[in-house]
Amino acid sequence: MAQKKTKETPETVSRVRKTAGGGMKKEVERIQDSFYDALNNADIALMEKVWVPGSKAKCIHPGWPAIEGWDAIKASWISIFESGELASVETSDIMIDVGEKAAWVNCIERLNHFVDGRIVVTLAQATNIFENTEKGWRMTLHHASPVPISTLSEGELQ
Repeated sequence: MAQKKTKETPETVSRVRKTAGGGMKKEVERIQDSFYDALNNADIALMEKVWVPGSKAKCIHPGWPAIEGWDAIKASWISIFESGELASVETSDIMIDVGEKAAWVNCIERLNHFVDGRIVVTLAQATNIFENTEKGWRMTLHHASPVPISTLSEGELQ
């Protein structure tokens, strides 16, 4: 007899998080870390290992229109890496939710840019969505939106 599939709801996501989610959450944390390692090291080969291939991949860089498909996303990362303007990205306020087939991570990105020989800091609120594929967790969406720094107190920037 075929096993009935459970529809993924907030309740089932919570149950997965409490049971199998511990190991799955660690896997999602690893792929999330790999994404930011690729970003900080301008490593397009590692970036390619993080993303799901094909048209399912979507990316919205801060201030950019939506990009669809891994080939176009890869070209955007190459452009960003070759510009040499991005010095580093640090993340904070990380929230991870894991379901059986999908995981989503929200975080604040602190982007350090080289501008006219000095470092300029910008912030973005990022959402990263991962799919549990045959090859493990792979990113299907990276969406980063600018956060006005003027809305934060000075203590929050340090």
